[in-house]
Amino acid sequence: MRMTLKDLPLVSPNRLPTNIDNTVGAVGFLPEYAAFLYPVALIKCDEDTGEPLRNKEGWCIKCKPGEAGVFL
Repeated sequence: MRMTLKDLPLVSPNRLPTNIDNTVGAVGFLPEYAAFLYPVALIKCDEDTGEPLRNKEGWCIKCKPGEAGVFL
């Protein structure tokens, strides 16, 4: 199947968080009240392998403000 630019919105999900003020390194803003409607997270990962870092229970570790991570 050959995909063109016009087909892209059909296969990629909408992204609610938006970097509205063009802050370098920012993923975007999502109000607290909308978190249950759009469950996203910024998690820590190994910089060499890209694998998510996990806690003792096996859950991914969320980044703190200002930390780099992977947007899920």
